[in-house]
Amino acid sequence: MKALFAHDHRFYQGETAMLSKNAFDAKVWERYLEHVEELVVVARISDLAKDADIEKYGVSSCERVTFRHIPKSHHWTNLLPFNTAQQAMEKQVAEVDAVIARLPSRIGTMAVKAAQKLGKPYAIEVVGDPIESYQHHGSRRLKLLAKTVGRAMKKNIASASHVLYVTQRDLQEKYPTMGMQRGASNVEIAEILPNVAFKREVSIREQQHRPVKIGMIATLETDYKGIDTALEAMKMLKQEAQLYILGPGDATKWQALAATYGVASQVTFCGILPAGQAVLEWLDTMDIYMQPSRTEGVPRALIEAMARGCAAVGSTAGGIPELLSPEFIHEIGNAQELAEKVADLMQHPEKQAIQSRQNMTVAVQYTQPILQKRRAELFDSFFSTVPSKERKK
Repeated sequence: MKALFAHDHRFYQGETAMLSKNAFDAKVWERYLEHVEELVVVARISDLAKDADIEKYGVSSCERVTFRHIPKSHHWTNLLPFNTAQQAMEKQVAEVDAVIARLPSRIGTMAVKAAQKLGKPYAIEVVGDPIESYQHHGSRRLKLLAKTVGRAMKKNIASASHVLYVTQRDLQEKYPTMGMQRGASNVEIAEILPNVAFKREVSIREQQHRPVKIGMIATLETDYKGIDTALEAMKMLKQEAQLYILGPGDATKWQALAATYGVASQVTFCGILPAGQAVLEWLDTMDIYMQPSRTEGVPRALIEAMARGCAAVGSTAGGIPELLSPEFIHEIGNAQELAEKVADLMQHPEKQAIQSRQNMTVAVQYTQPILQKRRAELFDSFFSTVPSKERKK
């Protein structure tokens, strides 16, 4: 059986392999290859810059996986009834037995449309709310499209036979389906070893002798990760803490805002690291993690931080309240509340220690074996409905 996976993620064509800045390393495809012989990944593909630091990219290439680029998939003309991008998608969908579309995404939506037209079975992975994300993206055009895109996504999900949500409640309530559904985050957390807890306890004890290090992982290209809220909160925390932001994009805008708030010396932009162990080791150097997002599904970075025993504070966006207790949740955009909750943790190391243990307990529910079981149940059911003489046992 041959399946197609469609999403807006941007991959980079290197000399010998397809690369990705974050998420989507080769291990991700295993969850689909357990059920099919071949997987075609339709996404955005760019040539890798000649001066790119290859060590900061993960390898996405994998046996039995091929990558396809849809030209002009994000051009305004793809909103028209007839366009070359949609025609190109239909050609790709015509060559496979089934489609898995990750939404919200333009390419995922195009794949669903093509599957419906061609009568191909399709499953949907729901990873976020486009109404929230478009409204906070920064683009006026996307803000205007937010409700239209949200209605279309709701319609597609409602009629899908199989839907996988990254949340346990939030997205299910916003985008319900009549089909089979399961909740499983796209996070892949390995087993949490006992030495992680021990190292975190030692770190908390030693914290009184140095500035508190606050970590945040976010793309710098959009506003919806709440970087502005984090920088404003740092102004209230003054010199008692240092903020480290890991993620892709141009930091110029945020450096200027940090200077405006008078916290430029307290903020470090760390660039990018390969997904996986490098990010986990970076999180091990942080004391407190913050996730002040304006929109979310279930944030991978927050779960990874929790798995490393970081105390954490997050906003009310998306599935964040499913991860953290109300004591550590702040209203979206409320920098004062964020600063107060972080300051409380800074001033009470015993609270950090308690929350550290609680966070690791929650993170266990997001380890690979548990999540893979939920995904496998849904995909076993989905692919069993796909007509194919070559169906993988």
